[in-house]
Amino acid sequence: KSFITSPEHPLEIAIPDALANALRKSGADIPEVKAVANDTDPWRNFSIGSGVGNPKHMNIGNINMRLNNNDKAWSEATLIFTKQVQNAYYRFLTSHSDDQDRKHLFLPYVDFIHELFKMWESHSNVVAVELLNEPPPSALPCLKTARKSRTNVWMFYAHVLEELDKLGVHPDAPVALQDVSGSLPGANHLFDTLFSEPGAAEGKFETMMLKSWASRGRLVLSFHF
Repeated sequence: KSFITSPEHPLEIAIPDALANALRKSGADIPEVKAVANDTDPWRNFSIGSGVGNPKHMNIGNINMRLNNNDKAWSEATLIFTKQVQNAYYRFLTSHSDDQDRKHLFLPYVDFIHELFKMWESHSNVVAVELLNEPPPSALPCLKTARKSRTNVWMFYAHVLEELDKLGVHPDAPVALQDVSGSLPGANHLFDTLFSEPGAAEGKFETMMLKSWASRGRLVLSFHF
């Protein structure tokens, strides 16, 4: 799997051709990776191991990357549906279940959320702490794994809530949660079909954690209209 962009791992859209064609027929716009015309090696500059620029500056130093991560490209969901982001994001969502990823990804994220709760305690105009904004689908182009996108998002939330309980955050501090893409179940039938497992959360750990926080009046449902 590719988590970086380089000549050996070019920035690529992760939507399978069959799905992309079906979406186009339905009138949906499919994001496309852009590159400077006639650039025969678009992903070398600032890539890891290339010796051409500091890889830490890839996002702003490589002009082709800028074509795909500027504001307009974000609004078109270009980066979100690249193989690199799909792989990295899926790994992040499941980081609670892997020892190394838990240490280096999940627990530092929980510590960050814990710090945000301190902001809630100090500022009366902070309503809640939102864990993720518009969490996208994950694990494309593997449709079988991508179908677990909703399950993985809510399982991730549940594990974060469990850790926050262990840390003893303020007992009145609320958490805001969004469903996949900031939508709601049933609002987008295509997303429900592609990225949901029917009944997957029933009676499981995530349901227990959500009910626990809800019973204390500490959950806020956040969505985009």
